[in-house]
Amino acid sequence: METENDSADLVARVSSAVKTLGGSVFGFDPLPNALAMYIPAVPPRFLYRTELTQRERAIAFVHELAHASLHPPGSKGSGENSDPWEERCAHEAARLVCVGYSVYDYIGVMASHGVIPDALMPADEPVGSKNVILG
Repeated sequence: METENDSADLVARVSSAVKTLGGSVFGFDPLPNALAMYIPAVPPRFLYRTELTQRERAIAFVHELAHASLHPPGSKGSGENSDPWEERCAHEAARLVCVGYSVYDYIGVMASHGVIPDALMPADEPVGSKNVILG
């Protein structure tokens, strides 16, 4: 069972990770088709919808930190939605991090904000496809 302390611990950890990256956080409305967004500039930028609760924002930033691990600050490209498989991997990694902090219903939070189910559910790779993560 999730407690308020679990959410607060995740919020503290996410804030620490963003600071470690030297990142800046901005509220931004409207943010089309996303709860939050990572921009791999130097310093990196994290945008979020201002209507999100603190818990929802932490969940969204865990997802964005998954993108940041794949696209470090200063890398080329947007760091967002460059590949459907990468997006599913970022969602699954974020979901597992949330569960690790006893913060449940990652999929429910994302789906309630319009993230399409196909992007949220891990899927097997087609036979013979190149794995984005492992090469």
